[in-house]
Amino acid sequence: MEAFTFVLFGATGDLAKRKIYPALYNLFIDHKLPQSFSVIGLGRRELTNEAFQANIEHSLHEFSRREANDPNSIQNFLRAFSYCVLDVGHKEDYYKLLKLIETKEEELQSEPNRMFYLSVGPEFFETITANIHESGLGSANGWKRLVIEKPFGHDLQSARDLNTNLKQVFTEDEIFRIDHYLGKPMVQKLVDLQLNNPVLKAVLDNRHIANVQITANEIVGVEERAGYYDHVGAVRDMFQNHMLQVLMMLTINFPNNSTTENVRFKKKLVMESLELLHKEDVRTNVVRGQYEAGMIQGKPVLVILLNLTLPLLHKMIPLLQLSYKLTIIFGAVFLFTFVQVKE
Repeated sequence: MEAFTFVLFGATGDLAKRKIYPALYNLFIDHKLPQSFSVIGLGRRELTNEAFQANIEHSLHEFSRREANDPNSIQNFLRAFSYCVLDVGHKEDYYKLLKLIETKEEELQSEPNRMFYLSVGPEFFETITANIHESGLGSANGWKRLVIEKPFGHDLQSARDLNTNLKQVFTEDEIFRIDHYLGKPMVQKLVDLQLNNPVLKAVLDNRHIANVQITANEIVGVEERAGYYDHVGAVRDMFQNHMLQVLMMLTINFPNNSTTENVRFKKKLVMESLELLHKEDVRTNVVRGQYEAGMIQGKPVLVILLNLTLPLLHKMIPLLQLSYKLTIIFGAVFLFTFVQVKE
């Protein structure tokens, strides 16, 4: 494996601590990372390298799928991490980052291979990629990659505009659009169920199935994501991406030895087969609500408006149910119901 530098924008955020650091650690202990690699976390908050590494260690103990109980392994992993203060709108910060990366690459005697992971709001994607280009961060002789998390725009036109702007800096094969729900073990096993379970394959049609309900049981509240959630809303945060990805994984007909291009094409067919939800159908096909006070895993949870620091939230609908009809290309019609609930 080639050495590389992993540059993480939004290194102090919720996604980083819950998903990215535990994922990197599990890759590390499985020996799926190169011997020489460097992770540079970026954020506006002032942090020392030691404080940054302590925060990462805490996230491993709290969120890693496998217990982080080997002190030597943890310390070897954390040794790769350093922190740099960066404001995404300040161009001079990117030149400072470039010098830090070049210093790390020189210390490790590694090629200038760089992966830029944007764990930030989508409104910053274009600003960051433009500054990566202008500062020379993406102009080294090694390979470069851009990883972005959903949402990719807020409607069709903004998504197209985003793709156009990203491709001015990165080629399509250098851009990775990530939906972390596809990394869930159950979602990944949907492929195996289809390919290796002839019984399931035989009954997956409208003669045997009248309705499929896809349920996302959430145990995490709004917490510090209130500002983001109020701006984006539950539909764009959960349904337009996560749950539609699960729908596509459940309904596409996987051929053997599928390529990424085949999977993308099959998903496209599923989306084109969905009957659009029209405005006049919202009352009958959509149920909206907010959770009240209760208990999750034995701990009390406040009623949603008391759990927030914002004065009033308008788009915040953590409980949601939508119904769609899907006509699969081989003729079967299914009714799919999506439900997001708190356990």
